[in-house]
Amino acid sequence: MTESDKFPTAADDDWISPGSAALILRCNPKTVTRMADEGTIRSERRESGHRRVSRADVEALHAARLAADPMVPFALVASELARRLESHLSGSASMEDEAEAREVLAAFYALRASMVRQAAS
Repeated sequence: MTESDKFPTAADDDWISPGSAALILRCNPKTVTRMADEGTIRSERRESGHRRVSRADVEALHAARLAADPMVPFALVASELARRLESHLSGSASMEDEAEAREVLAAFYALRASMVRQAAS
């Protein structure tokens, strides 16, 4: 193993795993793989056989989704709020979880108010 094999290079930062891309796009890693197979995002296979997708393509797709549907941030906050409140309601939440759920709820209302103001202008 050479020294360059041990450490990632700047070029390695341009390519990310389908799992990392799925976190950015808020979808399943299999969906990212399908998008790569369809040519929606560029991908390559490493010598190890692992697939990597273009970070630039993933970020561009994410930006395009946000631009096309301004409700996406609202939906993301709403789904996170629902997940956290579900945890709280199941009885497994601590006082810290309750405070965290209240923070998410406040962010939810702030985002909703911002979107209403934006739509009105």
